Amino acid sequence: MVAVKDIPADDTKPGPKVTASLLAQMAVLGFVALAPWNFVLSELSYLDAKFENHFGANVPIFYGAAVNIAQLLLIWVGNKFTFAPRFDWGCIILSIFNILLAIVAMTIGNDNAVENPNLGFGLGLVCVFLLGFGHAVMESSAFGL
Repeated sequence: MVAVKDIPADDTKPGPKVTASLLAQMAVLGFVALAPWNFVLSELSYLDAKFENHFGANVPIFYGAAVNIAQLLLIWVGNKFTFAPRFDWGCIILSIFNILLAIVAMTIGNDNAVENPNLGFGLGLVCVFLLGFGHAVMESSAFGL
């Protein structure tokens, strides 16, 4: 009978758990996740002046609702899709609606080509909602939801 301590151990050493590549990927993920939200917060006074209706007070409500709705959807149907498409779609949604929010702010609202702050307010909130949705899809996919 062979005892457990008589079995030779493998001389292989496990590699480092945290590599430079992983750190770089997480840094890029952090930038991609926070840059659109930083844009919205840094330009909030401009967006508030263009859209009126207390746009700044409504932004966190719509953003938070979008994050919660997206995470609920990912819990129910997210496992039907692999990681890469979910992550890619989250990044695509973030980039598209970040740019669209800037376009809406420059074209619709006070002192713009379309003098309709209510329309700009509504479209701006739709863009913020979809920013939150894209952020939730990307980040929850990256962290395993």
